[in-house]
Amino acid sequence: MPEVWAEVDGVSPAPEVDLGSEVVVAFLHGIGSSCQGVRLDSVVIDQPAAAVLSLVSDPLAQRNCTADLPGSAFFVVALARDALPAEGFSLSRCPDCPGGRIAVELR
Repeated sequence: MPEVWAEVDGVSPAPEVDLGSEVVVAFLHGIGSSCQGVRLDSVVIDQPAAAVLSLVSDPLAQRNCTADLPGSAFFVVALARDALPAEGFSLSRCPDCPGGRIAVELR
């Protein structure tokens, strides 16, 4: 884990994680050059849809932002394995994002 974390964050030490009981996932969200702030509001585990979604917002909302995408904000979270759908799930950055789902199988 420390080697992988160093590629994600070269400054902070790797957080403690128990890979026997947790799964580590990363959500990336595109940001515009004029609005770079993104806040992770929650992670939703939708059991019936077998999906895990990240819900984000602009902490300085109600401002005009450019539509360019020069970068991304990422959030790395640990999720309890027993809270996730047992047959696998998909990751998404929003419920209706076209082509935005990644299938995950737990082993």
